[in-house]
Amino acid sequence: MSKVHKYQFYFRIEPEAGMAIDEDGNPIECYTKIGLDREKLFSNGEYEEVAGKLAEALAELLEIEKKFVISVTEEEYLANVEDGEDIDVACQALN
Repeated sequence: MSKVHKYQFYFRIEPEAGMAIDEDGNPIECYTKIGLDREKLFSNGEYEEVAGKLAEALAELLEIEKKFVISVTEEEYLANVEDGEDIDVACQALN
């Protein structure tokens, strides 16, 4: 069996999507990550391409416009999410 490579993709959902509110009922941004396991390493530019496709799929799943799903760095994600506050979506693509 081939080695499985684990990747994480991080996203910010803009306040305009209406996915989260603060204690006063005002729309706020929220964050999510998607884990992807696959046998092949990503080639140059492929990670960004997959991130774009995952953003589209996430927008469709959440029934929001894709423009409200923004790919972010792990650093931005970690700076804005406390443990247990995010939506964690896992995917497996072994090809």
